[in-house]
Amino acid sequence: MKFTLPTMTAFLATTILALPSPAPEITTQLVSDFNIPAPTSEQLAAFAAIPKEPSTPAGATLSSTQNKERSVIEARDEVYLTITADANWQGRRETLTAQRGQCFNLGNGWPDTISSVGPNTGTTCCLFDNYNCRNGGGFELCGITFPGIANLHAINWGDRANSFKCD
Repeated sequence: MKFTLPTMTAFLATTILALPSPAPEITTQLVSDFNIPAPTSEQLAAFAAIPKEPSTPAGATLSSTQNKERSVIEARDEVYLTITADANWQGRRETLTAQRGQCFNLGNGWPDTISSVGPNTGTTCCLFDNYNCRNGGGFELCGITFPGIANLHAINWGDRANSFKCD
């Protein structure tokens, strides 16, 4: 077989294109890296007024045995993350339920909208500026603990989150 310049060029181009590309880089930012002021009494009161437990769906009822079993499972596997559209726990708000250690993509009008975030006690969360918690590179903000961050805009994270994961 005779190798000509066009044949070699085509072979090298095909070989180079077939090489795996490097993994996208993730830039991690920790809450502790920012000078976040302690929440004011007004912010804490606003946060305390938000229901932290998601309600049972309309029309559903749970027996006392189911409630007990649900409580044990939730304590082990579920985390709650309260989010608001405006800073200082104002505006549209929702308490999301997610499985501990699992990525949760924001939906229902929340992507690029969160201005306050707060997990339940004993939970640490990360926000990601992309979907699927890192898939495709990007930035993450980790180390979010109770009571959370009342003003994500103060650390340039307002209206950025698209997914989260809590442990």
